Amino acid sequence: SQMDDVEDGTEWNDTKLIFEITKKDDKTKIQFTHLGLVPEFDCYTVCSKAWDFYIKSSLQRLITTGKGEPIKKA
Repeated sequence: SQMDDVEDGTEWNDTKLIFEITKKDDKTKIQFTHLGLVPEFDCYTVCSKAWDFYIKSSLQRLITTGKGEPIKKA
């Protein structure tokens, strides 16, 4: 992860990312859980904002247009 604003970038080590994909009527539902990411972590706010962007914006664009917005590697 790229968490430049966080003092301890290892807080989310050993957490688990869970994607549950189901069909509801004629739509696809994606439920995302970051198990182990808790509000007590310094990275919680940064991670929450990042996941909101990637799930609600970048992934949505990738699915609908074929082009998401990944972080560009240096």
